[in-house]
Amino acid sequence: MKSQKGFTLIELLVVIAIIGILAATLFVVIDPTTQISNANDATAKTALTGIPSKATILYEGNSWSYAGVVCTDAVIAAATDECNDAAQAWAAAVDKPSDTGTVVYCIDSTGAGVEERATALGAATTCN
Repeated sequence: MKSQKGFTLIELLVVIAIIGILAATLFVVIDPTTQISNANDATAKTALTGIPSKATILYEGNSWSYAGVVCTDAVIAAATDECNDAAQAWAAAVDKPSDTGTVVYCIDSTGAGVEERATALGAATTCN
């Protein structure tokens, strides 16, 4: 009598089917489009985090006024989509990449940190 070595075709097909089901489940759970969207949002928020310290330096160097220096700074202008400055206040915003343009991330001179805002800044110098 011969001893049988290896696997039968049915056993191999069952293992391949199980691996396929696990891979499909993992792909749905890890959804790459959501991961990319979250990464883009984090990048947009990070672009705003350095602005307060830069604005403080500009404020002190401009006789204690934000007017005309915060939004014209090359670094801040490159990092933002919208920026407004006045003598005692400023606000900057960047569009939220995962949204269709109706939500922006905003930061202002009050030091509140990055906030979501449902509308564009317009002429506002605060995020509220």
